[in-house]
Amino acid sequence: MKLLFSFAVSNNHIDVVKLLLKENSCDSNTSLNDSKNISINVLLEQNCGTNVFNKDHETPLFKASLNINSEIVKLLLKRNSDPNLCNKKNESPLSVASLYGHYEVVKLLIEHKCNLNCWNEERETPLFLASWKGHTKIVKLLLHNDCDVNMYNKNMETPLFISSTSGWTKIVQLLLEHKCEIEVCDLTKQTPLFNASMFGYDRIVELLLRRGGDPNICDQFRQSPLHVAAYGGYESIVIRLLEYNCNTNIRDIYNHTALDIAENYWLERLIRQANTCLIL
Repeated sequence: MKLLFSFAVSNNHIDVVKLLLKENSCDSNTSLNDSKNISINVLLEQNCGTNVFNKDHETPLFKASLNINSEIVKLLLKRNSDPNLCNKKNESPLSVASLYGHYEVVKLLIEHKCNLNCWNEERETPLFLASWKGHTKIVKLLLHNDCDVNMYNKNMETPLFISSTSGWTKIVQLLLEHKCEIEVCDLTKQTPLFNASMFGYDRIVELLLRRGGDPNICDQFRQSPLHVAAYGGYESIVIRLLEYNCNTNIRDIYNHTALDIAENYWLERLIRQANTCLIL
């Protein structure tokens, strides 16, 4: 009977749901996770609990937030569903909505005072997840509501770090406008500027340098942003780093300067010219 009830709810067979509830054949609390817009109203009319969990410790609100169902989210929040209950991976409804770009759901959860700075088992916050996946509108909404812009994950990566690494220029700009820390290093000692230089994101490199990013901070292999930009053949980034007086004589653990690893004559000539200017 329980299986029949769950099937009726998940397939929106309202008459069957009402009949089974009338006969007290099933526990209405067990099927909220499977419910659709219409059947959930029927279940809520029976005063079923909204903060129940499935086997993965997911609440109905969590499932609705994950599945982009803003109408069900709205209904559940009106019935006092707890927006901060997490699943087994310590993911909250806001976490999954931010990760998958469900803007309307994020907006509803924030309006109901959810925890903006909750983190999952990897210590990733909703802002981190939205910054990673490039959901600019959600990032803007979270920042507007004063979430913590500098919280980092287990790898010491911040929202600025991950957005710089992923190439999301607009998000980097938003984070910088909200006074995030620029010189944060991950576990490998890489900075946002280092990664933007390594992956060829010239506009992000320019933004970070204008905000005071240090072009001479090296990673665990003593490589500078100039090293990785030269290796990648990113001419515009090499030029930009040289304009901001980066040190062309830094040597990595293999005793190589950026000049040693420049992959083409044009970059080699640029760096040689910079060295000549320093000598003069």
